[in-house]
Amino acid sequence: MDFLLNNDYDDSQNHSLPFEKDSEKKILSKLGLGYCLLIMLMFFIPTILIILSHTEDMHLILVYNLLAFSFGGFVLYHIVKEVPESESLHDRKLNIPQYLFYLILGYGLMMLGYLLTNIISSFFIPNLTNPLQSFDSSNIIATFLYAAILGPIFEELFFRKFLISRIARYGELFAILASSLLFALYHMNYYQFLGVFFFGVILAFVYLRTNNIIYVITLHQIANFLGLVLPNLIGSDPTLINYFNICDLIIAVLAGLFALYFVFKVKLRDGEVIVSKFEGLKFFFTNPSILIFIFLALLIGYLNLG
Repeated sequence: MDFLLNNDYDDSQNHSLPFEKDSEKKILSKLGLGYCLLIMLMFFIPTILIILSHTEDMHLILVYNLLAFSFGGFVLYHIVKEVPESESLHDRKLNIPQYLFYLILGYGLMMLGYLLTNIISSFFIPNLTNPLQSFDSSNIIATFLYAAILGPIFEELFFRKFLISRIARYGELFAILASSLLFALYHMNYYQFLGVFFFGVILAFVYLRTNNIIYVITLHQIANFLGLVLPNLIGSDPTLINYFNICDLIIAVLAGLFALYFVFKVKLRDGEVIVSKFEGLKFFFTNPSILIFIFLALLIGYLNLG
């Protein structure tokens, strides 16, 4: 079953370079600035527009969020485009079994993350908001367009295409952990952190092994459809809800089994820059702009608890 992990790769022509702190600091600082500005724009643009328009209309709020996506993405791209992309990514295709494997693994681990969060929050944060219940079912079309179509496109561009393409040079472990942590923090909701982080790990791995943004966008879209749109389509019918919950449980169990296989069989590769497994992460997450990003995400997440 090793073919599921795309481990068939020749590293013989991968020439490593020394980790030079001064030059790498400039690169990582530029990336950090871009993502710090992104999270600020994603929070402040909708907030200010909602205050100015005195609206509670969900459709208008979604428009404000799309404006924030567009402007935030524009700013982010123009900052990070000056950072060179990694040369270690190579185009590969996923066959149907591989695609289904990653879909079950990613969606199932996300559900497991939410389950763990429910258990933890019942002891420490009983009023934690479940984002899967925060969408108004009367706005099913808006929810579908935002959560299952447009949102995943923007987020995969932000955290896979723009970010991983530029940090894969430090190795796959660095790229997976850094992108997944930023991706989870970016959602600014404590409930989502574990589930989104687990899902982000799988999306990052798929992108690293395929260099194909379409794969991760569609995986993200399907997962959001299953988790956000489908429950609204089901409605309050207890029989359908039970079937849905059983299917989710089966997928979560399969994902747990797949995850064990994934952890023991996956072979993470080194990058083009010689850096120890955690030196680069420490260097990245002690960057002032990344620290501001983390602070803002945690602060907004805390405010969302109320």
